[in-house]
Amino acid sequence: KNPAVWTTDEESTLLNFLFSELPKIGNGNFKKAMWNAASSHLMTKFPPSASQGRYPW
Repeated sequence: KNPAVWTTDEESTLLNFLFSELPKIGNGNFKKAMWNAASSHLMTKFPPSASQGRYPW
C-alpha cells in the first residue's frame, strides 16, 4: 500500500477543521465521529481525481 501524500492545502484544511472542533474534544482526544466528519469535510473540499481512485484516509 502506498503512503498518503498530502498537499499543503489539504493539511491546512484538516488542521483548521480540527482547530474549529477543539471545543468538542473529550477526554483529551477527538472522538471517532469527529474524524469521520473531518474525512467528509476533506472529501467535499478536495474530491478525489480519477488517477487517485480513492482517498488514502
